Amino acid sequence: MGCAGHPARVLDRDPHDHEPYDHGPDRQLRHALKAEIGGLRGEMNARFDTVNVRIDNLDRDVQALTDKVFGAGT
Repeated sequence: MGCAGHPARVLDRDPHDHEPYDHGPDRQLRHALKAEIGGLRGEMNARFDTVNVRIDNLDRDVQALTDKVFGAGT
């Protein structure tokens, strides 16, 4: 405990961040990890978008083949 019953390490609050932080190396590590996770999230979303396009194209091709083999409108 610090002075007057307060914790020895007081955490500040950044108004633009939703998590408490301190001004030490932990903050830098947290910032770096968040940046890495954000980059990974963006990369994974791009890959999912690519897969979704391929699935849509495959669905279109299967529908075209089905229409050709069994007649349109089935």
